[in-house]
Amino acid sequence: MHPGGPALWSFKVDGQVGGQYTAYAPARFHASNTWALLTGIWNPTAHRAYLYVDGVLAASHYAPNVTTNPGGLVLGVSRDGQRAANTWDNPWSGLIGHVQVWNQALTPAQIAEIKKYGGPRRVRAAHAWLVA
Repeated sequence: MHPGGPALWSFKVDGQVGGQYTAYAPARFHASNTWALLTGIWNPTAHRAYLYVDGVLAASHYAPNVTTNPGGLVLGVSRDGQRAANTWDNPWSGLIGHVQVWNQALTPAQIAEIKKYGGPRRVRAAHAWLVA
């Protein structure tokens, strides 16, 4: 959820230099109590974060100052670095079903293959696991 606003899907990229950048997409166009396929892409060459919902580009955000990210991948919660304790907040209250991570930015055509085939046909995920 975007602070103080409507329910949103989000994909956030934090960087060591330049702060954080988030691509927000409205959750309202997805029916409640149904699965959504969320695909977040960080393209360091283009300095852009992309968020796809069900294989369709829903949002992007230019992030010119992100250089490196010393942290790990976090799903279903965000970290508020502005708070004194650097706490986790905004926990996801639904289910997370299948997570796949690639070591490259996928193209829009490859993202469409995730929706259609469960993953790009010519690129294997570097990591994949089921989460409940």
